[in-house]
Amino acid sequence: MNYLTDLHGVSEQWFGNDIQSKAVINKYLSWYHTNLRKVLTLDYFLPVLLMPVYLGFDKPTEAEIEAKLEALHQMFRNLESMLEGKLYLAGNTPSAADILYVSDLVALKIDPNFQEIMSHYPSIIAWLARLESRPAYIEAHKAWEHVVPMILAQNGSNKESPTWVAEACEEVL
Repeated sequence: MNYLTDLHGVSEQWFGNDIQSKAVINKYLSWYHTNLRKVLTLDYFLPVLLMPVYLGFDKPTEAEIEAKLEALHQMFRNLESMLEGKLYLAGNTPSAADILYVSDLVALKIDPNFQEIMSHYPSIIAWLARLESRPAYIEAHKAWEHVVPMILAQNGSNKESPTWVAEACEEVL
């Protein structure tokens, strides 16, 4: 991301324009890798939600899912406190951290319990709504938003080939 923003002359917009804002954004980028990315995407989204539907892998046991959900909620409690009273993670405009966070968080929409999970986190819900209303978000996520209902309709069953997801995305791109 740094390279691309430097290449297009928008680094200050996404990574901060002074040492203090750069430090805050870098703090959130560091937190992302060992918290949101690990807990939400690697430990929960992939093994519990995506791989069983997309490739037909076995789901983890109920006890394993419960442990993963507790870790997910702990991570969301931390994120909720980081967003409390703020429009975006690092201030009044989105930063590179917001882009990374939202991209992983919206993957959770394929969880049939997404609304219930998120209902405990009003600051995250408001932040997500602000990002989802932005034209760039809408354009960048239109294929994902198109396939989410299809993945939910699979209800844990898999199709014969994972190419169906790519084909469904092509319909809107």
